[in-house]
Amino acid sequence: MSSRFERLEAHTVFEGTIVDVLEGEFRHDDGETVTRQWVQHPGSVAIVAHDGERVWLVRQPREATGDFDLLELPAAAARPTTGPSGVASTGAWHRNRRRTPIPART
Repeated sequence: MSSRFERLEAHTVFEGTIVDVLEGEFRHDDGETVTRQWVQHPGSVAIVAHDGERVWLVRQPREATGDFDLLELPAAAARPTTGPSGVASTGAWHRNRRRTPIPART
């Protein structure tokens, strides 16, 4: 399989609220054709909140993984109207009340 390719066709397999799943056929320079699936997402932004001693994380329920209180970086979906800095300043960090300090390691 070569590293250069062209997309021959693509179609939506699943259309969701946040992500879509697409499937397409590609032909590589050596003539091999392959079928691939990928997720199309509008993007998101995460912030690393650090106060000099601790990194702050949020506890979030993640039903898909079975976790009731998964620790993660504060994040939100990127929107064209806010851009990355707007999401970071007004996004999940301010909405989430379950913040947890984690001691920073250097």
